[in-house]
Amino acid sequence: GLFDEAIAEFQIAISMEPDHPYFHYNRAHLLKQRNQIEEARSAFQRSLEKDPDYAQALYYLGELELTAGNTEAMVELWERL
Repeated sequence: GLFDEAIAEFQIAISMEPDHPYFHYNRAHLLKQRNQIEEARSAFQRSLEKDPDYAQALYYLGELELTAGNTEAMVELWERL
């Protein structure tokens, strides 16, 4: 489907430019939409490894942590916004 194609395109982009946080973030966001939460969490974390101040990645990773009941982790992430 469309999500699979988009995820694959971002994976190609990551293979070409692995240090670009935008590609990891967008792949993570698509995975989140597909409810592939653990993969999304890892991709958001990779985005933050490339850019620790990436606001959107901080927000959505915090949202995942909140949904999982990890309030402390969410607060730590959102305090960085």
